[in-house]
Amino acid sequence: MKLVSKIIICLFVWFLFIKIVHSQTTNLIPIKINGIYGYADDSMIIIIKPSFQDAYMFTGELARVKFKNKFGFINYSGKFQIPTIYDDATDFDGWGIATAKKKNDWIMIDKKGNLYNGVVPIDDGVHSSISEGNPGYYKNSNGKIGYIGTIYIDSANFKTDTIIKANYDEIKFQYTDRLFLVKQNNKYGFLSFKGDTLVPIIYDSIIQIGWDFNSNRNIGYKLYQNNLVGIFIHKENKIITPKYKNIISFNGQYARVLTKDNNEIYVSKNNTEFILKNINK
Repeated sequence: MKLVSKIIICLFVWFLFIKIVHSQTTNLIPIKINGIYGYADDSMIIIIKPSFQDAYMFTGELARVKFKNKFGFINYSGKFQIPTIYDDATDFDGWGIATAKKKNDWIMIDKKGNLYNGVVPIDDGVHSSISEGNPGYYKNSNGKIGYIGTIYIDSANFKTDTIIKANYDEIKFQYTDRLFLVKQNNKYGFLSFKGDTLVPIIYDSIIQIGWDFNSNRNIGYKLYQNNLVGIFIHKENKIITPKYKNIISFNGQYARVLTKDNNEIYVSKNNTEFILKNINK
């Protein structure tokens, strides 16, 4: 009798072991039975008993579920890793971050349910951040703004993951040029889509010049500094030094400018100046 009991216990333990291993190595998918959600494996064998109002795919070893009108996250065994205490939530992304909502406030959490690095997402009409699997813009306890997200570079869907530390007062992504226009200490500059500095954050303002229909991007940006103006040519990654009173015209290679002495001259993308000569006919 003792032998039979031992065999039964061993079989039971083995069954649990296989179930746990199976659940952790199989892609579990949400299923709906009689209006209640659970999870099954690829063979449609139920692994996590249906008990949720709603259920989503596993991302980063956790799945978002809705239970008693609140959102939380379960692991592969069906146990709550993060309790259902949120009014809304997004899935975890590749950085192990999810956004979650309590009452009217959104926060960023890690896989343990802790506040992610003390920062919160923002959605103020300029810095939009509440989107599935992409936290986007966020701010820290000092009110400084950063960015965490995936940026698509071209039509071939080449993409890169970008993390910009929360060091800025404003961040605005220029979609056509894949640049971040940033403001820091009342000065402006540009970061690349990877977060590297392209234009130093030293200018009083930056304004788009015009549109190049051949390349479908901006021709350049006016850089204002100490009441003078220059040009940032993104395509060439060059800067015409801000030392002119006005930019009269610019074709992507040469700018017609007004000097501090009120003379009209041309200046190249390499900062070479050409004097305009009057031609008498």
